[in-house]
Amino acid sequence: MADRNAKSLRSEKAVRAVRPGSLFLDRRVFLIATLGTGMIGAAKAEVRLITIEGIGTARLHPAQNPRAVMAVVPGFGCAARRYDWMAALNRHGVTVVIPELADIDGLKGMQHLFEHLRRYGLPLYLAGHSAGGSMLLDALESDPSRNDRITRPSDYAPPQDVQGVVVMGASLQPQLLTILLPYRQEDTPLTRPAHTRVMFISGTHDTIATPRRVDKTIARYGEPSEHVVLEGANHYGFVEGHEPTDNAASGLEGAIDGSLQRQAVLDHLVRFLGV
Repeated sequence: MADRNAKSLRSEKAVRAVRPGSLFLDRRVFLIATLGTGMIGAAKAEVRLITIEGIGTARLHPAQNPRAVMAVVPGFGCAARRYDWMAALNRHGVTVVIPELADIDGLKGMQHLFEHLRRYGLPLYLAGHSAGGSMLLDALESDPSRNDRITRPSDYAPPQDVQGVVVMGASLQPQLLTILLPYRQEDTPLTRPAHTRVMFISGTHDTIATPRRVDKTIARYGEPSEHVVLEGANHYGFVEGHEPTDNAASGLEGAIDGSLQRQAVLDHLVRFLGV
């Protein structure tokens, strides 16, 4: 059940969630997340290796009494097993599917992923980290004029049955590899299905998808988004066993431990999913 005590600060294009017990530091960006749910320390959930037609290998964490299904798209170079921590959602009735990003052939592969998820007959949610999060935003883009041979299949249509999307450490602001794509330009409006809720999660110590870059992406949408900014979170804390643990050596002094970051993400996921 969604937390009825959760508060939010609303602006024209973004909703930034404030969890009970959080300290609001700055009216525009900074939040300190509540870290007390204790989900990560539990025993590992069941995992099955499955094959998704048109994609390849994926890790399936089935819930005993499923109420929803969520696919998690990894970041570039990150193995699917690094996101097994999200299987903690099983206890809330969420079946979790984690395909290998290397096996996904762009939006053609995403279409196969959507077809697979529909077979569960459950409300459908998506989550993605870094490149995986950007891929999800590309998949939701609903302007058919942006279908072309370079960026999208000519017959591509965004899914209309996705209830919600969680974008972790990702934005669509221009970078070296994307600046030539028309819909990745700084001021180009972005679109998505109006009924699909989107929550962005960024960290104050993320130097790739900074909260400011995420805010700029949110401002390009006509539909409101929720933006959760985690104080001390970095780009790698979303990846179990891959985040820098020696903050002094990595130049990330002040960053929180990755396990705390993932704990906070799970807390917000449970609230967002309403489970």
